[in-house]
Amino acid sequence: MNTQNPKLSIVVPALNAERYLDATIRTVLDQTFQDWEMVIADGGSKDRTREMLSAYAAGDPRIRPVFKPDESPFHGIWNGVAEARGDYLCILAISDGYLDREWLAKCVAALDTDPELSIVWGIPFDMSEAGEILGPAYVYAHFLEGDFPGRRPSVLKKILTKIDLRHPSSILTLFGKVNRANVAAARQMLGHVTVSQKRDWFHYWLRTGTIFPDGNTVLSRRVFLECMPPYRMGTREPGDWMGFYFNLNSKGYLARCLPTPANSGRINAGQVSEVWKKYNDDNRREYFTKLAAFRRQTAERPGSFHFVDRDGNALLNQ
Repeated sequence: MNTQNPKLSIVVPALNAERYLDATIRTVLDQTFQDWEMVIADGGSKDRTREMLSAYAAGDPRIRPVFKPDESPFHGIWNGVAEARGDYLCILAISDGYLDREWLAKCVAALDTDPELSIVWGIPFDMSEAGEILGPAYVYAHFLEGDFPGRRPSVLKKILTKIDLRHPSSILTLFGKVNRANVAAARQMLGHVTVSQKRDWFHYWLRTGTIFPDGNTVLSRRVFLECMPPYRMGTREPGDWMGFYFNLNSKGYLARCLPTPANSGRINAGQVSEVWKKYNDDNRREYFTKLAAFRRQTAERPGSFHFVDRDGNALLNQ
């Protein structure tokens, strides 16, 4: 364990997070892989979050609070990334956590043994506000391998977590997500598909546009800095993750999925994806417009595309 030059930086944006802080940090401390730093960027909490972070940091130098004002969680992520020192990077929401104690070890081992890889990801599970595991996120459930408690998601419980009677608009938002693509994805979770890897994943992505679950990905810090659109001061935006996914795949960086339970993410009516619905909908439309154009380009000019390793070097065995 090297506290000055850790292998992995876990960046966590935080604001008034005392309710979740202990549980989230515990899932990191319980990991079998220990060569990490946890950079927790607090944008100005008014509860006990800063006091708790200072106490954790005093007991474990790998936990590094960054007390710096921010305009949004995404701005907080960039504040944390600016302080990150690891070769590998992952982003963890303050209300989430890891399900598999071996998760970080598995991801780091995959990256260490295969320099062609730039990103490793797994299967996210949904969790209620109270901390109950509801099952795998339906978009990725069909990739799961093995049988275990909670493998099949409780659809009714997920629906109820999305509804907040104090905010009737949450009901309209929920019904607005009922479309052909989401219904098809929900049906997929009842079956199993062997997930495509590396070059095969690229072609699967090109056909489907399937994105990565950012809550459990471990990737090259250099690739993150190259592919993630920067935060624009004054916008308070939650981050163009769709742009990140497009950049990473279209630039030829290779991904590997570990098709096992990886992390848990709390779902509720007030989460970022709900508050920023219009922004996210606009980004999604732009994402699929760019994907369609890129699909045409690769079909018309197949020699114009090359796979690269995580240092950006073209791979010989294209």
